[in-house]
Amino acid sequence: MIGSIPSGNLRLSCGILFAGALASKGLRVFQFMNMRSISTDTFMKHQRHYLPPAVMEVWENLRGKYIDDALQNGRSLCIGGDGRCDTPGHSAKFGSYSVMDLDNGTMIDIQLVESNEVKSSCHMEKEGLARSVAYLQSQGINIYKIVTDRHVQIIKWVSENMTETQHYVDVWHVAKGLQKKMLALSKEKECGVIQNWIRSVTNHLYWTAASTPDGNGTKPLEKLITLLNSRQMKKDIPKLSTLQQTSELEGYHSVVNQFAPKMDGFSYNGMMCR
Repeated sequence: MIGSIPSGNLRLSCGILFAGALASKGLRVFQFMNMRSISTDTFMKHQRHYLPPAVMEVWENLRGKYIDDALQNGRSLCIGGDGRCDTPGHSAKFGSYSVMDLDNGTMIDIQLVESNEVKSSCHMEKEGLARSVAYLQSQGINIYKIVTDRHVQIIKWVSENMTETQHYVDVWHVAKGLQKKMLALSKEKECGVIQNWIRSVTNHLYWTAASTPDGNGTKPLEKLITLLNSRQMKKDIPKLSTLQQTSELEGYHSVVNQFAPKMDGFSYNGMMCR
């Protein structure tokens, strides 16, 4: 017994949450095996009273230790930030904004924003960034560089509120958008050859960012040049992050998808823990 709770019952609830499983599906396994087990209501009771406080205590301790170490060593940080909504489309209830130290791959802050706290769900990412930056600055952390996606609201907010910080755009996000547009161009009449150029052009985009820290006028080439010289590309290319990228952060979000599937709803505490 743990207090008045059978140890196995509490451990089962812990196992379900810590494995990123859903109680309704996890407990159904025992039902089909004709084995007695706890109910979903019991899991919810354990989650309400015991599991979130334990998860949050561990998280706060680890985050506090990281910040203490950064301050003691006088480190200025290069951070990567990215947002994640709990559902596809524009009907998200929660938006989480995650910040990583890109020099060592450590998650250093997570802000969970509810859609009713902002004008609409599309504003949750900017609000999450603002809260993360405010938190880190309140702890005395200096941010010398930030790498994000090409979100228009994010770019504007950083330029207005982090004037002393270098802002770069993750190459993958720009390459992904360029790839889609080139693919669409390749489907136009007499422009099929563009599809053969996609890999080389996107690879060159990566090479340009990684290697630079500081043809024949055919119809498809002319269309491609128009795309490459577009206003959006001219704005994005100078801001490409030269070294640090948010790929590790994207990997972290793929892990979060296991714990918080986008098609399932959770309470605030349940979402924050997952």
